[in-house]
Amino acid sequence: MSVTTDQLLDRIFRDPKTKHKLDLFTPQEKKRLQLFEKGGKIRIRCMARNRDFVAKPEEVVRQLVLIRLHYTLDYPIAHLDVEAPVKMGSGYGKKAADIVVYRAPHKITPYIIVEVKKPGRKDGREQLHSYMNATGAPFGMWTNGSGGMQGVAYELRTEPNLYAELPRLPAHDETLDDVLEPIHKKDLQPAEDLIGLVKQMQEEVLANAGGNVFEEVFKLFFVKLWDEESASDLEDDSGVCQFRITADEPEAQYPRFKRLLDDACAAYPDIFPPGTDFDLSPEALMVAASVLERIRLTDTDLELVDLTFEYLMSPESKGDKGQYFTPRQVIRMAVKMLNPKSRETMLDPACGPCGFPIHTLLHVRDQEIRQRYPYNWEPKVQDYGQRYLFAADFDPRAVRVAKFIMRLAGDGRTNIYRMNSLDPREWKRDQAYQKNIAGRQFDVIMTNPPFAGTIRHPQILNHYDLAFTETRKVSKNKEELRVVRQQKRQPRQTRDVLFLDYCLNKLAPGGRMAIVLPQGHFNNVSAEQTRRYIMSRARILGVVGLHVNAFKPHTGAKTSVLFVQRWAGEAADAWRSWYDELYEYERQAAEYEALRRWREKLLDEGKTNLPPQIREEPPPPGDPPPPPDDYPIFFATSQRSGRDNSGKYDWLKDEAGNVVTAPKTVLVHDERGLPVETVREVPVLNTDLDDIADAFIAWGQEQNLDFLAGSPCDGRSFSEIVAGAKLAASNVWVSKLEQAIRIDAEYYQPDYLRLAQIVSGGDLLVDL
Repeated sequence: MSVTTDQLLDRIFRDPKTKHKLDLFTPQEKKRLQLFEKGGKIRIRCMARNRDFVAKPEEVVRQLVLIRLHYTLDYPIAHLDVEAPVKMGSGYGKKAADIVVYRAPHKITPYIIVEVKKPGRKDGREQLHSYMNATGAPFGMWTNGSGGMQGVAYELRTEPNLYAELPRLPAHDETLDDVLEPIHKKDLQPAEDLIGLVKQMQEEVLANAGGNVFEEVFKLFFVKLWDEESASDLEDDSGVCQFRITADEPEAQYPRFKRLLDDACAAYPDIFPPGTDFDLSPEALMVAASVLERIRLTDTDLELVDLTFEYLMSPESKGDKGQYFTPRQVIRMAVKMLNPKSRETMLDPACGPCGFPIHTLLHVRDQEIRQRYPYNWEPKVQDYGQRYLFAADFDPRAVRVAKFIMRLAGDGRTNIYRMNSLDPREWKRDQAYQKNIAGRQFDVIMTNPPFAGTIRHPQILNHYDLAFTETRKVSKNKEELRVVRQQKRQPRQTRDVLFLDYCLNKLAPGGRMAIVLPQGHFNNVSAEQTRRYIMSRARILGVVGLHVNAFKPHTGAKTSVLFVQRWAGEAADAWRSWYDELYEYERQAAEYEALRRWREKLLDEGKTNLPPQIREEPPPPGDPPPPPDDYPIFFATSQRSGRDNSGKYDWLKDEAGNVVTAPKTVLVHDERGLPVETVREVPVLNTDLDDIADAFIAWGQEQNLDFLAGSPCDGRSFSEIVAGAKLAASNVWVSKLEQAIRIDAEYYQPDYLRLAQIVSGGDLLVDL
C-alpha cells in the first residue's frame, strides 16, 4: 500500500512542538517533495545535492524553499547551493548557509541567502544578516515554513547592517523595481505580533540610530494610520499606499514620508504638533518603515496595539509616581462586570494610554451597537466614542498615546484631556474640560489611579472630604465635661485616596465605579474612616483581590479592585445620616468614658460634692446605629493572574505542556473596505479573572442588579460557577462584616472563614 506525501509529512511533524501545516507553501509545491521510506526511516531527496537525507522538519522546509526557488522563481538548479560555507573575514563561519542563490552557475557572487528553521522556531535572523554582510548578498530570506509575519521574512540589504523588509524575493528575471510594486490598501494585513515588529526595528536600526525610540516608533505608527485613512480600499490611484519603500535612494524617498507626517500633524495637532520631523536618517527611516509597510494598523487587534505602547513606554517613567499599566485581563474583568451601555457616560480620570475607555468602547460596540445596527455600525461607534467616553491624565505622553489609540478604535479622542484631575485650580484653565468633565457627573467610572506620592497643597486638600479626619476634643471645667466633634484637615493625603474621593463624587446617582486601590485601604484599621465614607456614598457591589503578580514586573504591590454603585434618592440620605450618626455615637461613647473616668477619679479622691453632670453614674451610649439596610457583597480572590513571578506572561498549558489556544473573533476589512468578522487562534492566559467576572454577573443577576440585566451569561448560577472554576469567591452580607468594616476579599475566602468558624465556634459568614 503506497503512502502519500501528506501522510509522510504528518509522521515527520508528529511532535506537537513542530507539527505545522507549512502554510507558506502551496499544495503543488508540497507534492514535488520526494519523500520515501528506507530502513524504517523517512528520507527526502535533495534536488540541489542529488542525494538522500533523513527527512527532519528543517530539511523538509529547506527542500520546499528550493522547490519554490526553482519552479516558481525560475532559478536554475546550477545557481543553487546548499550548506554553503561563508567566508567571514579571514576565515569561514562555523555554520554554513542553508541555501545560497548565485547570480551565475560558477557560484562566485551570492545573490540570495536563505536561512531555514523548523516550524515554530523564531531565531536565525541575526545569522542571516551576518551572512548577507559577509558576502554582500543583496537579498535574504528567513523562514520556518509557516505563512504570515511569524513564519517568513524577505529582506534587502541597503547598507552594511541595515536591512529593509520586502514583500517577496525577486524571480530570476526580475529586478528590485519589479519586487517593489505599488501597495494597495486592500493588500495590507493585520499584524499578528506588533511587539515583535517593534523589537525588530529596535534591533536592526533604532537602537543605534539616535533619537528617542518611543517617539520615532510613535511617529511611524502615526503616519501609517494617516496613510491608511487617506487611501481607499479600491485598487486605483486612491487606493495606493504612500507609506511604502521603493527602489529610489533613501534621500529621494524621505520627502514623501515627511509630507505624510506634515499632513497627519495638520489633521491631529493634539497628537503631534505641526512642524514635527523625524529624528532618523533617511536610511534608518526607510529600514524602519519597511517593517510596517505591509501591515494594516486599522485591522490590527487593538489589544495588540495597546500592549505595544505599554512595551514602548518606559515603566520607570510612570513607576516613580506609583502609576502602572493596568493588566488588560483586569480591565476586561472590570468592564464585563460593570457592563457599560451605549447611552451611559464613562470617565477615567487617570487614564494612562486609555485601557479602560478602549475596552469600554469595544464592549459597547460588540454587545450593543453591532447588534442594533448590523449593517451601519461604524458611524454609531464613532458617535458613541465622541459623545460618551471621557478621560484625563497628567502625563502628556500618555495623553497623546491615548488619543492615538482611541482614534484607531473609533475616535473617542475628542474627550481626552491632559489634566491633573485632582487640582480644581487647573480645571478652570481649560474651558472644554470644565464643561465636559469638571461640570458633570458620570454613569460609569473605571480607573487605576497612581498610588505613590502625597498631596500637601491646602487649596487642593480643601476640596476633598477624605483630606479631613473626624476628631474629638474634650472640653472640661470644674462643673462640666463635653466631648466635641471636629473636622480636622490633614497636612497631607495620598493621591489614591483623593482619587477615590473624586470618583465617588463624580458618580451620578445610581452610577457604577471600579477602582484599583492598594490593599491597605481594604483592611488597615487606620483606613476605617475611608471605608465608612465609601459605604455612606455608595453600595459596595464587590471586591476582587488581585494576585501579587498582577502588576509585575513593574511592582509586586498587593492591590484589589473595588466595585460600587452610588446611592440615589432616599437611600443616599439614609446612608449619609448613618455616617453622621455613627460618628455622633462614637462622640457619645467617648464622652461617656471620659465622664465615667472623671467620676471614678473624684470618688477615689474622697470627693462627695460631685458636679451635677456626674452625681449619678452616666448612662452608657447603647449600641451603635445599624446600617440603614443589609445587602450582600461579592468577594473574590484571584489565584491565577496571568503573570509568573518574574512578570512574564503565564500561558495556560495542556497536559503535554503545550500552550492552549482559543478562537477569538476580530473585525477586519474586506477588499471592498467593509468590516467583516474573522476568527483567529490566540494563546490563553492562565488567569481566573474571566471566571470571576462570570461569577459576579451570575451573582448580580440573582441579586436583581438592574445594570446586569441582559448581560451575557451561560445560565449557570453563582455557586455553580464558583464550584466549577474552583474560585475563592463568597457572598457576605453587610451585617456580617468584621467590626472595623474590613472588606478585603482574602479575609472572606470561604475556606478561611470555615476554618475561623471551626476555631471560634461562631456562625459562618459566607453564603454559597
